[in-house]
Amino acid sequence: MTPRLRVALVGPIYQENLALAYLRAVTERAGHQATVIAYSRRAEIDVAVKAVLAFEPQVVGLGIAFQNNIDDYLAFLSELRARGFRGHLTAGGHVPTFCYQELLRDAPGLDSVVRHDGEETFTEILAAVARGDVPRDLPGLVWRDGDRVAAGPVRAALADLDQLPVAARSPEPFSVGGAVVDFVLTARGCVGECHYCSIAAYTEAQQKRFRLRSPERVADEIAALYRERNARVMFVQDDLFVLPSEKRTVERVGALKAALAERGVHDLAFWVKARPETVTPAVCEALRRMGAIHVFLGVESASAERLAYLGRTHLPLHNDSAIALCRAHDIVPSFNFMLFDSDVFLDDVAVMLDMAEQHLDLPWNVCRTEVYSGTA
Repeated sequence: MTPRLRVALVGPIYQENLALAYLRAVTERAGHQATVIAYSRRAEIDVAVKAVLAFEPQVVGLGIAFQNNIDDYLAFLSELRARGFRGHLTAGGHVPTFCYQELLRDAPGLDSVVRHDGEETFTEILAAVARGDVPRDLPGLVWRDGDRVAAGPVRAALADLDQLPVAARSPEPFSVGGAVVDFVLTARGCVGECHYCSIAAYTEAQQKRFRLRSPERVADEIAALYRERNARVMFVQDDLFVLPSEKRTVERVGALKAALAERGVHDLAFWVKARPETVTPAVCEALRRMGAIHVFLGVESASAERLAYLGRTHLPLHNDSAIALCRAHDIVPSFNFMLFDSDVFLDDVAVMLDMAEQHLDLPWNVCRTEVYSGTA
């Protein structure tokens, strides 16, 4: 019989980390014991390392979500080894997917890297460790082979997302003003090819850029959160919830609403994302009937030149129409401005500030423009 492992999954927990929640779910489905431990910056290193060591895991998986604090994760790896951890230490996420050579070079305490979606690869790592083997020669895995770094082939993306178990969320749900907010994925990936986007870079090699879960399985998951955790707001973390096709979007949103009604769920509010050019009257009507109260729009810029530079497929007029349609359907739109890039002119910045001034009553912000590994 395969031994049961203890597995610690470490990464940032700001609201809910569904990436780690899915890894915990597949770990437990494989018969192992798993825990998720919060760690996002160096100020938390002592508490996080102590929590890992107290759990006495044989495997630690570190989700490196943000490249602007790679140093914090390198410090964690080093400290964990210094305090006595001798098990298998692996890392996954956007940063390891593209920076595996540098990580394995600069972090001698790291044994392997999982590239792209990690559920299948991580399960196979656990099977190897449970057998007493060193994980290697697996699709999606990168490992040390003497003095060199060896990489397995890219693992094709799982075609049927319904094969995955339900994400094993934090025991205490997130809440805002007394309302329980839960987080759900109904899809993975995006059809866009924005030059700056880490998601486009991440999915390009996986053979399937965009995958959908069935409305029925999504409704099952939401209904359980509704009853077991009293969740009344669903934050949909899809990078692309509103599809490029108006017809398909209306059909999918309607199917999800109908499936929820069949399960006795009627009074949910939803927070979703959309590309401005896909927001139409029919889409807004369908979203509002489902219960959408907030749509995050991929505005990015009010300048046609900057949008083209970024690889966006919409124009400033789409920003204006999407915001107006959301307002007309009692849906609050929000958006980011990528105010600066390496080639921007002050005239472009002025155009964006003019747009911002027109919408002082809406939630918008100025985000940093960061060059992500793997992107154009």
